[in-house]
Amino acid sequence: MSKRIDEETSPTKVCDFDDLTGPLFNNKDSNREKVKAVDEKLSHSEICPQKAWLKNLANSEFGRAKVIFLGHVVDLEGVQVYLDDLVITSDTWEEHLERLRALLALLAGADLTINLAKSEFGRAKGIFLGHVVGGGKVAPVTAKVEAILQYPIPTDRKSLQRFFGMAGYYRRFCPNFAQVTAPRTDLISPKKQFTWTSECQESFEKIRTIITSSPVLTSPDFEKPFCLHVDATDSGAGAVLVEAGPVHVLLPVCYYSSKVKRHQ
Repeated sequence: MSKRIDEETSPTKVCDFDDLTGPLFNNKDSNREKVKAVDEKLSHSEICPQKAWLKNLANSEFGRAKVIFLGHVVDLEGVQVYLDDLVITSDTWEEHLERLRALLALLAGADLTINLAKSEFGRAKGIFLGHVVGGGKVAPVTAKVEAILQYPIPTDRKSLQRFFGMAGYYRRFCPNFAQVTAPRTDLISPKKQFTWTSECQESFEKIRTIITSSPVLTSPDFEKPFCLHVDATDSGAGAVLVEAGPVHVLLPVCYYSSKVKRHQ
């Protein structure tokens, strides 16, 4: 997922298509007896009865069918597919229009439509997988950050795990995430009694502060040299990958951290 996000940060123009629909994705459409399907192994199109292939698919398999189909149909440079979300990126306006025309032609040929209300065109930045990307930068979506900020103090393991899921999604923005959250990760174990201590409260507030302080990462430019800064203590290890920015300023590309286990 991080690779997909990084691929979308550098271009200057972004298009985002969401909520694809069509006979292939509509398992309630009994009027269409046949739909186009793609055989992933043989890499060719064939016709198969809808009732035999799609109509009774479980939701998980139905979603997987979307991914397989779009992975074959949308094979264009500068186009990323995630479930039914398509993103076009480009460096120039002319290139952007060319890729947009090619994608729309493919979707039309596959009898697919897009929801214009959920789509954006020609933007300098766009939202992709919970991140604001574009212009060589990537940052968390404001609404997600606000949800973390407003999250109540966990009172049991379930609510703590829920918070970890929300905050952990943006751990690449947080220096020493594993070490900062260490007092709370111990509480997840069912072998330990859930007791919210002052250390847990301090850790909880620190993570919210880091994530809500408008963290921004730069998109990696593989033409420039990288520098990896690492550090380690008895409780964990951390690292930050940076590259040179303007005026010799080092810009963070990604943070990494891990908690040292007892046997280590």
